[in-house]
Amino acid sequence: ARELMSASRRSSRGAGLLLLLPQCAAALRFGRSAAALILPRASPARLSTLADGARSEGFGSGTEVRRLCDLPDYTGPRRLLKAAHKARMMVKPNTKLANAKKRAVKHACVSTDTYTQTLSVALREQQRGIQAHLAALHPFERTLAELTLQALEREGSPSLTGVLQEFDAMRRAVVSEGKAATAACAAASTATEARELMEAGIGGVADVFENQAEALLQLIHTAQRLRRLPRVEPLQPLVVLVGMPNVGKSSIVRTVSTGTPEVNDYPFTTRRLLVGHVQQPADRYQVMDTPGVLARAAEERNPMEGLTLAAAELLPSALVFVMDLSGSSGAQSSPVLQLAVREQIRAQFPDRPWIDVRSKADLPLAEEVSSVDVPFGTLEVSVLEGVGIDQLTASMSDLVEQLKRQGVGAEPAPSRRRDFETKS
Repeated sequence: ARELMSASRRSSRGAGLLLLLPQCAAALRFGRSAAALILPRASPARLSTLADGARSEGFGSGTEVRRLCDLPDYTGPRRLLKAAHKARMMVKPNTKLANAKKRAVKHACVSTDTYTQTLSVALREQQRGIQAHLAALHPFERTLAELTLQALEREGSPSLTGVLQEFDAMRRAVVSEGKAATAACAAASTATEARELMEAGIGGVADVFENQAEALLQLIHTAQRLRRLPRVEPLQPLVVLVGMPNVGKSSIVRTVSTGTPEVNDYPFTTRRLLVGHVQQPADRYQVMDTPGVLARAAEERNPMEGLTLAAAELLPSALVFVMDLSGSSGAQSSPVLQLAVREQIRAQFPDRPWIDVRSKADLPLAEEVSSVDVPFGTLEVSVLEGVGIDQLTASMSDLVEQLKRQGVGAEPAPSRRRDFETKS
């Protein structure tokens, strides 16, 4: 870590990475670049690493963590320039200097440096702010951020690492131009020349900043996308509905939820997801619909499946595996494949509180399966006919009680979600 700090200080584009030093040791072990420390690629191995980190850092036991919805506002170029101009205008000539030339030179140097430093400090704080915020996210939200940033890259947006590198290069260019302008003012031979050099130097600093301000605008855009991601309370008990596509998970969420579930859109999935809330006298928990998991190896899973696994792996969750064994969910979700995926997911999460649900129970079993193939204890549920709903709700409450016995269930302080406003 000390070597990485030294290398980052020497690098014109690496200084901003120092805030992620808690992850440095692991990164160095795997030979990863410092740039990759911003937000590594989401993968099955990555989810396991994040889960281990969550347990070691105490997430789920009341630890205060940062939220994507609370990413701070970032000031746009025009407002930064106005702030720099205002700070510069507050610098007054030193009337104690009797020599007019010295007084003008001193005023020019201090004004130019003040203008430059106002921009530089604000940019550095914004750069460090987003890095520190992302590094302190709950592992589940960190995974959401990773998946979202990957989706934005596929849409043609630059990577966050690249944006921050360009941002740092812009800040350094502003500082360099400001130093050169201040030095020119200091070398002025007359008071008039000092004033002229001051105006020219400040104009040059502003030009450098405006010419490279796209990095700031891109950072604001990225923060906006991350901040508007749908929210799941990471410390509140969660019942995650898992299963293959088209098996009836969303219908169950709508049926068991108290009130209307939230409809969530994520950039990395075309499927709209539901998060419901169940409020009972003794319980309050979330119920989450997730993208369908297909029958394939873990390393072949796509970002949509990654969201499902992240919810199961990184949140204080109990799992409800939903199966439609009637054969009405399509060839991709045939009963045989569903049972195979069920075994795969159960093996991946053996310690999670778990129940099996057979949805569309008003329909008979498909010919390719028999009653002996259905996992023991599976609940029979039909949303259409209202069969098994009360038993399912009671079973989900039992799952939440199991989570509480495991020390899960402390609710975080409420977080106010605000729409992101670009300040320009």
